[in-house]
Amino acid sequence: PPRSTLFPYTTLFRSAFVLTLPLSLLAFNLGRIAFSPERMTTLLLETIEETGGLRRLAIESLSTRPGDQEPEGLTLAGALAFLTPQDRDELGEQLTPPGWAQTQLGSLVTGIYQWIDNDRARPEFIIDITELKVALLAGGAADLVEIVVGSWPECSVEEIADMSVGALLGEQSLRFCEPPEPLRSGLVGLIDTSLAVSLRALPDKISVGESNSAPASREVMQAKERLRRARFLAGWSWLLSPVMLGLVMALVIRSWRGIGLWWGIPVLAGAALTLATAVGVR
Repeated sequence: PPRSTLFPYTTLFRSAFVLTLPLSLLAFNLGRIAFSPERMTTLLLETIEETGGLRRLAIESLSTRPGDQEPEGLTLAGALAFLTPQDRDELGEQLTPPGWAQTQLGSLVTGIYQWIDNDRARPEFIIDITELKVALLAGGAADLVEIVVGSWPECSVEEIADMSVGALLGEQSLRFCEPPEPLRSGLVGLIDTSLAVSLRALPDKISVGESNSAPASREVMQAKERLRRARFLAGWSWLLSPVMLGLVMALVIRSWRGIGLWWGIPVLAGAALTLATAVGVR
């Protein structure tokens, strides 16, 4: 067909290239981040400071009473009650092995993406506290107990009088206050022993939230399907702009001069718009 007939179509494809280039590159790069467990984990670690939350969760898991293995009147939940959130974060940072929080955060993020591809109603989040238990049983528990007892208010004269041998042995009610020596040493030893019992009774992996292996409802599956479709489109969106250039070449380009005229100008305009878009959405 004559070029005059093809000109409106060619102009349309050139304009489409200029407009779709920043959008397709934006969608492609956002998809590389939004649908990549590794990149999302890195992004979370760089932009938020919530790894302390994982450490705090692990420390709080120690307060779970495993059956009746703790002496009555002495519960780790009560013992840890006087720790501030800052104290829990500091304890977690001191006691957790290097890289532990990053590994567990990556595991939680991976659980979300696995849920998108399966047919379960809810994602499954598992935290492995094996390394934390090993570190505590290897001597870190003693430091933990010292900090915990140090967080308690000082005992009054009446509380010291009530702190008998029976209370220290767990046979009577124990008040969480810091007594003077030699009662303090006996109390620290009792809590240290109770903590070791609790650690050995804890499972190596703990589940965060409600685990549900039931099949997902129709609405949830539809939402998952939309996420999968968005992932597919984002992954292949970069092909849209080259297709526009290919159509321009097929319709009108017949020489090297035509390449500079019909490709050069759209590429420059699209690049400028892409740069402005990248700066605007950074």
